[in-house]
Amino acid sequence: MSGASDTFRALGYAKATMPKLAASAGVSTRTLHKYFPKKAVLFSEVTKQLAKEVVDGIKIPQPNDGGVTEAVHSFAFDYAQFISQPRIVEIFRIFISEYPAHSELGEIYLTYASQPVANHILAWAKVEQKKGSLHLPNPERDVGSLFGLVDHHVLWQRLTGQRLENCLPIKDAADLCATIWLSRYAASR
Repeated sequence: MSGASDTFRALGYAKATMPKLAASAGVSTRTLHKYFPKKAVLFSEVTKQLAKEVVDGIKIPQPNDGGVTEAVHSFAFDYAQFISQPRIVEIFRIFISEYPAHSELGEIYLTYASQPVANHILAWAKVEQKKGSLHLPNPERDVGSLFGLVDHHVLWQRLTGQRLENCLPIKDAADLCATIWLSRYAASR
């Protein structure tokens, strides 16, 4: 799977042909087709693996896990660290740049990357809202805005090629995003 991920990142979705993907995996094209009949299926598996890394690698807040402020700051930092990795930036670049020609990428991203991670945070946020710690008029949208803030301050700077010395350090960017989000949605505001 790592060979396929490397090939997709190096060549992009369109230029990563099944023969090139098979070569990177050290198998014949026929063998690769046996397990992955279409390139989209293989890309889905790569995306699922990345989503699993997010869920496994980021401390998803849990009910009774401490204060909301600490949980949001911790999540924002973990998520920012994950999306700042060059291999993750490259996968996002593939989704964004090749979506117009390969619309299946949007569904792959939503199904295997965005929704599984967001659903964990959403479940936590709804519990916190019931406890009175958060005020979320539209929980799905409001939780999505936390991801959007971190994406804007961390991921987009890397996608657009900004010099990293001109960017906020990841911890500062994550704290800024968490503070902005909490100023809007924490119940104590």
